[in-house]
Amino acid sequence: MFERLCIDTLLPMIGETQTLNEDQHSQIHVGDTAGGYEFKELLNARDRLHIEVAERKNLDGAWVPSGVHCSRRRYMCGSHREVFLFSVPALRRWIRATEPEEVWYGRNEATGHAPSWEAETATIRSALLLRDDATKLCLYRFEFTGEWLAERTPHGSPSVAWAGQAIKVGKAPEFVMGIWP
Repeated sequence: MFERLCIDTLLPMIGETQTLNEDQHSQIHVGDTAGGYEFKELLNARDRLHIEVAERKNLDGAWVPSGVHCSRRRYMCGSHREVFLFSVPALRRWIRATEPEEVWYGRNEATGHAPSWEAETATIRSALLLRDDATKLCLYRFEFTGEWLAERTPHGSPSVAWAGQAIKVGKAPEFVMGIWP
């Protein structure tokens, strides 16, 4: 289970602890954890990540904001060989600033196969984030090379402009980046 990998192995590497929310209400309104973390396993991600922005319960349902457009603080996504930890506000700024391509996907209910890339069978909408851009935008990148390694990103912030603001207010960038919202 991807959530357990993140909670039991990866987050402790950077000094963080989280507990999974067991009830569906909390998972929908707070996140997968009480601390507002959202976890998304990307089984086929190679050169781009899918950042969830909306979902619907069924094919006749209305699209509702989800993923990074809910009350989440952190977003972890990846596979069992590479995982990215993002600040949700940074992902929201990235989406507003870049208007990335969106993809729709879901399960074809007629055949039961997943994923289906057909709009009429879609239940999830995601913004596409190129892997190279993800390494610049994320707070941490975790990589499995026989053992898990945690890498703090070079700038540790979603953009040079935001890091520049931190410098202008007289705070050390490393400190500000460590508590990025």
